[in-house]
Amino acid sequence: MEKNLNNWAQKLIEFSNRKNFKQITDAFNSLFTVTLVISLSLFLSEHFIGRFIDLTNLIALLRSADELFPLLIIYCLNKELQDPVHMVLAFLAFLFRYPLLSSYQLIPIAIIISVLVSLIIKITRRLTDKIKLPKSVPSNVTSLLQKFSHYIIVLFVMYFIMSIDFIWNPLTVNIIGLLNIVSHPVVYFVIVLFASLFWTLGIHGDMVTAPYLEPIIIMTMISSMFMPDSTYMINTSFHIVFFAGTGTGMTLCLLMAIRFFSNSQEEKEIAQENLVSGMVNINEGVIFGLPIVDHKLYRIPFVLVPLVSVIYGYVLTGFNVIPVFQYAVPWVMPPLIKSYIASGGSWIAVIAELGSYVLGFIIYSFFVLKNKRSQRS
Repeated sequence: MEKNLNNWAQKLIEFSNRKNFKQITDAFNSLFTVTLVISLSLFLSEHFIGRFIDLTNLIALLRSADELFPLLIIYCLNKELQDPVHMVLAFLAFLFRYPLLSSYQLIPIAIIISVLVSLIIKITRRLTDKIKLPKSVPSNVTSLLQKFSHYIIVLFVMYFIMSIDFIWNPLTVNIIGLLNIVSHPVVYFVIVLFASLFWTLGIHGDMVTAPYLEPIIIMTMISSMFMPDSTYMINTSFHIVFFAGTGTGMTLCLLMAIRFFSNSQEEKEIAQENLVSGMVNINEGVIFGLPIVDHKLYRIPFVLVPLVSVIYGYVLTGFNVIPVFQYAVPWVMPPLIKSYIASGGSWIAVIAELGSYVLGFIIYSFFVLKNKRSQRS
């Protein structure tokens, strides 16, 4: 089992390190940074500063920011290229098909167009590089002619491709359906389960699964921000609150269980040293210092607790006990504060987050006591 998990992790890492795939995941990370800034600005404007100053125009501007997100993802995909013309061509191709800025829903279309432009650029460059002029013509003139003809060909090819309605019309309509499939809760539960399992083998589970999970939950987070009636309950804020609360494995619950029930002085010292860092979701000291890696008992609740927590959070959201999280929060946000901000100031959500830690504490306590009995015997 462990050998198979190691092999899967290695294959996932190799695939996610491919240039095009890595460009897309890096672009989504940049997009989330912008989303985070807009989200926190909205939260402060709507729930604090807006109570004293009229910020209606600013809030309306921030609420319409998703219209720029497709162009922003194109920029993020092309920002490291040496030739800025590639980015301009991708912008033109997108705006030719969608002249009126639409919404975040076209982000996948923008990615497809950007990748398509890059592919066409590579193909046409091979053709234009074969253009030869007499030796009497200066080399800089030849180079300029090659570039000019190269860009003209790309423009005409993209103009033709973007004009094909039977490709783009159904793609535009069905792209949201695709998001519904990949954001299904079962898909999410399986991914986070593997993230925890990888950690128990000493592999950075979040790093392995992030390229596949983060684009999905970032898209659903953006949907929750800009669509008040969004049905996407699982987004980045949900993930940070109910899965990564105090770090993967929700290890702060383990530290508290150790402080109350463990007889091991060494375990208590490690718990004391990692208590503060656990508050901001940094728990490598627990995973590798306690260690959870290869621990026959503690690795079980390390996988079980976050899975129970996300199912618990999903059920509460599904039954409207807590609202869908509409504000993005950074992963280092301390416990309880993150759910307050993510929910737009709901104290019920704060109590729900606290409930997830209570559940985690109960489950971890059972295994700490079991470990205590095994040490005695």
